[in-house]
Amino acid sequence: MTDKNISFDELFSLISSKRFLTNIESIPENLQWQIETDTIKALESITNLESGSTNWIKLRQKLSLPIEQNFYAQDDRDPQHHLLQTEQLGNLLEVTLKGSGFEMAIDEIMQDFIIFTMLPTKNLSSNLFFYDLYNAYKSGYLPCGWKGDYPEGDLIVYQKNSI
Repeated sequence: MTDKNISFDELFSLISSKRFLTNIESIPENLQWQIETDTIKALESITNLESGSTNWIKLRQKLSLPIEQNFYAQDDRDPQHHLLQTEQLGNLLEVTLKGSGFEMAIDEIMQDFIIFTMLPTKNLSSNLFFYDLYNAYKSGYLPCGWKGDYPEGDLIVYQKNSI
């Protein structure tokens, strides 16, 4: 799935669906994800409050930088339209997560979704990381960390205790 454009419409549908952050789908067999079921630990990892693990925010920032640079270097982009759709997506995400306990993770989730709309970008190796995150969200899981030194290691995803 390294050549797939992820549209705003797909993201609007994903957030609006009943499967968003409900992990109703099993983990795809070809992916190695580690499961985190503790909500507090997942939120600490997402917001970088957990010590002793790979810095989740810095890892995502490092891998997203070449994607963003490539995206904004393209002349055929309509930045105004992209900004409008980003704002609409953020509003929907806020409404959807209100009262869920995940409000403090909205900015980090939103950053992932913005990067998703910028894929693909010349087959960069960081694309694979973000497609993996997209698969986690699509399957109803919340990506919340990385175990190991990237690119070695595994994606950590949050799974609700009650499915």
